[in-house]
Amino acid sequence: MRKSIGWMACLCTLALLCMAGAAAAQEQTETVFLDDVQPYNGPIGPGNPLYGLKIAFEDLDLAFTTNETEYITKQLKHSRLRLSEVRSELQQNNTEAAERAIALYLQSTNATRLRLQATNETGLLHAQEMVLKHQLVLQNLLEANPNSTGLQRAYNNSLALEQKFQEKTQMRFERIAEKNQATFMKAVMMELKQQEREEAKENRTAQVQETRTVPVKAGADTANTTGQEKAAAAKGAMGFANNGKPGNA
Repeated sequence: MRKSIGWMACLCTLALLCMAGAAAAQEQTETVFLDDVQPYNGPIGPGNPLYGLKIAFEDLDLAFTTNETEYITKQLKHSRLRLSEVRSELQQNNTEAAERAIALYLQSTNATRLRLQATNETGLLHAQEMVLKHQLVLQNLLEANPNSTGLQRAYNNSLALEQKFQEKTQMRFERIAEKNQATFMKAVMMELKQQEREEAKENRTAQVQETRTVPVKAGADTANTTGQEKAAAAKGAMGFANNGKPGNA
């Protein structure tokens, strides 16, 4: 009997330690972000006549992917490939081909955002990291091509997609440090941020309620003052009627 109790106590302790370790790992996940997207050097780029067929095969691959997390990850890999193609075409001053790849990147990120709205899948933190890496690539591309409206739209789309991932994972990434062109970020829970929003909302509600009570109080004071004036006037009238002259207040 004592041995059984001892084994149960050991198992419970081990389970608690595992849970604590998993929670700590989730809250303190650190990721290194690098712009490691190389210019595309494959045979079928955006300017190739077979490029449309290449995209069709990518879509076909997605159509046969049933696992939701794998589907979203593949979409983001395709988006990464589009960024690689954009970088290659811009380096060669092929603006039209670059714009074609940017348009497909926008299409892919929009599809991913819609997919996230309809899914209850978990385990999307790695995909969220991929989106942040895309943002780093887009920032560098924008620095080299500041007049590209297509790149700016792509960057804005990436920000919107990151926000959608935050809603699903309830995790956000905070910048820790930068070293040797690498950005170190940590994934943290969004509970504190949600609590701050709720507190701010409560403060705004309290301010509105306080503002609404001020006119009521002022009106009450005015009503009291008016009542006192009427009472004094009535008293004076009574005194005048009794004595033939205004009464003393």
